[in-house]
Amino acid sequence: MREKVQKGIGLFKRQAQVIPKETETMLWENGFLGYGDPETLFHTIFWIIGINFGLRGGQEHRDLSMENFRLETADNGEQVLVYRETVSKTYRGGLDHRNIEPHTARAFQNRQQPDSCPVHMFNTYIKKLPSERAKEAFYFQPLACYKDKPVWFSKQPVGKNKLEVVVKTVMGKAGIDGFYTNHSLRATTATRLFNANIPEQLIREQTGHRSNALWSYSRPSEPQKRKVSEILQLNEDSCTSIGPTVSKQATNSSSPTAAKQATTISAESAGIPVNNLKIALEPEAASIHSQYLPTKKLIGAEKQGFTMTEPGTKYMVVDLGGNVS
Repeated sequence: MREKVQKGIGLFKRQAQVIPKETETMLWENGFLGYGDPETLFHTIFWIIGINFGLRGGQEHRDLSMENFRLETADNGEQVLVYRETVSKTYRGGLDHRNIEPHTARAFQNRQQPDSCPVHMFNTYIKKLPSERAKEAFYFQPLACYKDKPVWFSKQPVGKNKLEVVVKTVMGKAGIDGFYTNHSLRATTATRLFNANIPEQLIREQTGHRSNALWSYSRPSEPQKRKVSEILQLNEDSCTSIGPTVSKQATNSSSPTAAKQATTISAESAGIPVNNLKIALEPEAASIHSQYLPTKKLIGAEKQGFTMTEPGTKYMVVDLGGNVS
């Protein structure tokens, strides 16, 4: 393995490409996504679920059942499609995960674009399914003969192999080249939200990320990467802002998400793999340090030794202006 690394083999990980908005719009406009026939509807409901809820490309889709979804009504009367995970890579349930909230996300009714609305597409898909079907499945085999029939799908769930190439199949039919996989949907979810400067907490809620792996799905655009390079090279023509992903807030301690985004983009431009990168801001580092601080140095402490890591211990991290205490 070391010899391969020295030769440069395996240094660059091939990542599933993010789907540009223009590409997705083209797919909708040209009927590669929609509900014109059973096969297209199957591809579309997979696409809708993947992008709106940030599901992983493989096992999470295979584990889906009707019990993972429900329809609710918002305060303004709009319908909301709610997804709630049962089992996933990071949530297994049981005693080990009793303190972990399962991934729950919502897709609101899109009245501006009803044909691509996730609620409308979900309802359309459900209406085309047979009344008697396997309860433990969500995706069912499209029927070849469907003309003038109310049911478009069989009782047979879609197989593993077919599920694993949905995005690749859609892109192939549209004649779009590139490394697009089912994982592209999850990457697109996180990237679009990052680039729209959505708070990290909301992104995690939508995608279900519980670790720093979320950052590996943030894919800065080429112009943003170019701007980072220009700034680092002291290019006088470059401005200090590189768009919504990294704004002026990037240097403001009140915006840790933007600051981490700026550092992540710079690291990527420098050739540092995001998977090998962990970022801790000054207040976070101070908090970690406090957990290992001997209590004999703390005024009023009754115990001796390292006790800050005991469950339930409370402490405060204060920024005194120039120093964190």
